[in-house]
Amino acid sequence: MGVINQFIYTLLDKKNPDDRRPQDFVQLYIDVHADDAVAVTSGNIINMSSIFIQNYDGDVKWGFTSILYHEMTHVFQWLPSNAPDGLIEGMADYTMLKANYFPPGQAKPGDGDSWDQGDLLGKPIDQLWQEYKDKYKHNV
Repeated sequence: MGVINQFIYTLLDKKNPDDRRPQDFVQLYIDVHADDAVAVTSGNIINMSSIFIQNYDGDVKWGFTSILYHEMTHVFQWLPSNAPDGLIEGMADYTMLKANYFPPGQAKPGDGDSWDQGDLLGKPIDQLWQEYKDKYKHNV
């Protein structure tokens, strides 16, 4: 965890200890989660799902470490009460990516044809709307 701490401090430009969010220790618990969350962090406490670890398809050490980079970022983030969730989670995901922990199937730097290239992961809206109308047109 010490390596991850230093990586995050460097990435967040927190070289001066006075600029860091004070945390004397971090507690990591591995337990069964009631929901589908991989991990949840509150303050300096990280709860990681034993089910995630047990069912991880791939190198478990890699998966565990990638989640630690994400969750440890939350431990050391200064979180204003009005910060959008997307910003908070985006910073933690950014830390994983900068540490070269790319989620399986995610594009790596240099992949793709343009900076804003994306993938269609579902059905187009027009198709969904037509299927919805077809399904419920007899229930009027």
